[in-house]
Amino acid sequence: MLEGEAMPGVRLRCPETGQLLVPARRAEVERVSGALHARDGSAFGKTDWILLRSDKLAGYPVVASIPVLMVPEIQTPVPRDIDLRDPRWAEAYNEMDYYNQSADDFAQSMDARVAELERCRGADPLSFAWIDAPYDAASQVDAMNHLGAPASRVILQLGGMGLHAVKALIAGAAESWLITPMHSEAQYALELGRRLGVADRLHAVVGVAEQLPFGAGTFDAIYAGGCLHHMAAEYAAAEIGRVLVAGGRFAAVEPWQTVLHKWGTRMLGKREPNAYCRPLNAERLRLMCRMFEQFEVRSHGPLLRYAALAWLKLSKRPIRPVTGLRMTRLDDRLPLPARLGGSVAILATKAN
Repeated sequence: MLEGEAMPGVRLRCPETGQLLVPARRAEVERVSGALHARDGSAFGKTDWILLRSDKLAGYPVVASIPVLMVPEIQTPVPRDIDLRDPRWAEAYNEMDYYNQSADDFAQSMDARVAELERCRGADPLSFAWIDAPYDAASQVDAMNHLGAPASRVILQLGGMGLHAVKALIAGAAESWLITPMHSEAQYALELGRRLGVADRLHAVVGVAEQLPFGAGTFDAIYAGGCLHHMAAEYAAAEIGRVLVAGGRFAAVEPWQTVLHKWGTRMLGKREPNAYCRPLNAERLRLMCRMFEQFEVRSHGPLLRYAALAWLKLSKRPIRPVTGLRMTRLDDRLPLPARLGGSVAILATKAN
């Protein structure tokens, strides 16, 4: 993103105004236009490099070569008072310390993850070899089949540490992006891409799905793995629909709000105790489904999934993805209502 680096095919835009952004040295900008100020308490503050808005009235910090395109981090001639309780970014700021630390912890086992992804090279990207969500394996299979093979496409991953953005590149995607509000997650993704030899086509941005810093019709496919329930769905849905190409596809793998989830968390606590997430429900998806020509929610795991999660909580020993898939296939055959499924695949297609 800095001077001398090749610009990616996708151009970044101000998440607030949609104006194009260009890399610039802060000192040069301030010599011509005056000082740019961050809000009090900014998570990132002033940096040597910024992404300058085309009207030259605002910029965003670039931290370790990663653009930080969150509106509360905007820098302007007159400091702005921004309410961090705004639902578009409130949860991101509440969870920032927790998920940044989680990504830093995962980075300690980077070698194992690289070896795991190396084994995926040459495998069919729609095959079971690509499953990595043991407690949502069947939903992940649905999501992969809905999105289709990534070859020659431009892919966006919403949230997380970029695992699927990197996998898409291994499978031949033309360009892949990760947007996450967690700087350490973006760093993890870029290092993973570097080690796997796909860094030239992988890009990471610190931002939120509620205000995507991309132009309309940018992406062929968008994936979210366990992150949509952290978002304000009504804002994220409009943005996802906006940045997809005509006929583009979106898929998410998510926990669903059920009675068993409610009682399980009361007795055993959350899977991630310091996160503020709330499982999705029909009301939160109501506005989202209006944005797409086709919208489907597939449910999985009405009972045995919860037993596996209880085992994880009590023993600290996760099951393998293939075990999770087999268990969920069995779980789905139980004579229980689909609405009890604790894992869902959200499958959407934008109108042509």
